[in-house]
Amino acid sequence: MKKVISGLIIITVCGILACNKQTTLPDNYIPVTGEHTSIKFLQLSPGAPALNFYVNGLKSTAVLTLTGATKVLGLTYPSLFPATIGYATLPPGSLKIEAKVTDSSTVMPGAILLTATQAFDAKKFYTFALVDTFTKISYVAVEDDPTIPDDTKSYLRVANFIADSAINVVITKTSSDYPYSKTYTKVAPKTVLAFDSLGAGTGQIYKIELKRASNNATLVTLINFTPSKTKKYTFFARGLMRLPVGNTSGPGVSFYTNF
Repeated sequence: MKKVISGLIIITVCGILACNKQTTLPDNYIPVTGEHTSIKFLQLSPGAPALNFYVNGLKSTAVLTLTGATKVLGLTYPSLFPATIGYATLPPGSLKIEAKVTDSSTVMPGAILLTATQAFDAKKFYTFALVDTFTKISYVAVEDDPTIPDDTKSYLRVANFIADSAINVVITKTSSDYPYSKTYTKVAPKTVLAFDSLGAGTGQIYKIELKRASNNATLVTLINFTPSKTKKYTFFARGLMRLPVGNTSGPGVSFYTNF
């Protein structure tokens, strides 16, 4: 079975989610003055309870409902914080990051699923992704380069946050100007590739296919991806390859704007 998703639909769905949920400042938020580090948090652990990320003991993510503003829901799979664009600003240095289940959860309330300590430099940007099932949870941390070498282009990178399989990814231009196609083969689990330039602007449309590395069978196709000039995007695969497409925790794709 294969699944087709529209890039325009993904953006619309994110907008709908933003209407139902409200991103809020952490409970113990302290404004960062001067130099800081910037981190985007991804909750991509299939089956994990709603959780929040804590940095050096302070809550750094939180999601509340509009109708019950005192109830912390946390980040459910699959979630990004901040949402589709932007980063959380934090003090730089060696940071202890914990993924902690919300106290209001009916599953493992208050449990710490992961603890990781890593250096995050000032004036730099990072993605910190929680991956794999919550019983053997792990993470991927990667620096995000904001520079734009050519302001007539967009930039796209491929990330494989599927923890149990390598993937193939094919990017093909579907608009009727000059042809373009690029294939990434056997992208290892928990790997984020470098940004690569991509033609952008009015009328430049692409499809991105997620394929099995074992037999190159197409699993999910993202259509109508229309990048903008000077923007950087991350296209990522998530879920578990051993589960069927259509399963909540099966293989899926999405993207977010880094800059």
